[in-house]
Amino acid sequence: MGLAFVPLAFTPDDAPVLALTALVAAVVLLAVCGAIIYPFEMETVVVLCDNRLVATHYGLYNTVSGLGITLGNLAVGAVWDFAQSHRTEWLTWGALVATGLACAASIIVLARTGILTRRPLLEVRQA
Repeated sequence: MGLAFVPLAFTPDDAPVLALTALVAAVVLLAVCGAIIYPFEMETVVVLCDNRLVATHYGLYNTVSGLGITLGNLAVGAVWDFAQSHRTEWLTWGALVATGLACAASIIVLARTGILTRRPLLEVRQA
């Protein structure tokens, strides 16, 4: 998903049609990738909580996600202002690409350490 911002980073300021095309491409890529990733994201919450107190962990996940979105929007706005004042508009898109790649790398690390391996559920024994 982070790579969706690459076309925006390389779009010249004086080409509005090209900028609109890059923006539409970014939006489509983000929407499609989000739809593909969402089921795996929810499964990751279940795996990380070891199938215990799943609803509580979903609530915590949504709270942390909301805070992350809020702080992320504030950070992107600050980077946007800085980039515009220094005429380096690519900086905002580069920061978003780097953030996406860092998130992907963290998932790869979690997967390689075995943390994301699903454990079998305990069987319920009948008395």
